[in-house]
Amino acid sequence: MSLQADRTPVSGAACGGELEGSGCRTLVLVATEAGRALYERLGFEILTHDHALVASGLGTGRPLSAVDPSVRRFAPTGDLDAAAELDGWATGEDRRHILATSDGWVVGGAPGELTAFTLRSPFGGVATVARDASDAVRLFDLRRREAGPEGRVRAGGLDENAGGLERLVAEGWTEIWSGPRMSRGEPLDWTPTGIWSQFNHALG
Repeated sequence: MSLQADRTPVSGAACGGELEGSGCRTLVLVATEAGRALYERLGFEILTHDHALVASGLGTGRPLSAVDPSVRRFAPTGDLDAAAELDGWATGEDRRHILATSDGWVVGGAPGELTAFTLRSPFGGVATVARDASDAVRLFDLRRREAGPEGRVRAGGLDENAGGLERLVAEGWTEIWSGPRMSRGEPLDWTPTGIWSQFNHALG
């Protein structure tokens, strides 16, 4: 379970206590440097750091999906189990209920076979998870094509994915923000190198 650090840390602390009282074993939040000390006093420890990047869109041309048959639309009926498994591997969270209502693209063969996804939730934000850096970059290329030359696309990586962040910067991405990701409770069973963008700072 994740918890967003907003501009009112006291309300965040109260929310954290409510979540733990409901059985949540791990709380995760993304703080600002200004809020870090307060959350440390509440028992949170730095887990890693989040990095937000942006890139401009690309000329429309042919969409990547038209030239790469392994990139296709997400089909919730056939892909949900595989997407939830991949998402859990990366984030350590169970976000099936959100994935089931999301729309986007996957890298894979037949329905149920996928190695990466980039999915937009109904409330905004795009989560990108990939086992391989090349798959993540291919999906970002598609998103930049969809955005067009006047648009912008966001990505988000963690300290553990330093190689991936360097690759994005080399391809024209610019880091615009970073902050500590903090946790309290049981350690996460996750793979942070698989996280390439997030729904928002409250949900991986």
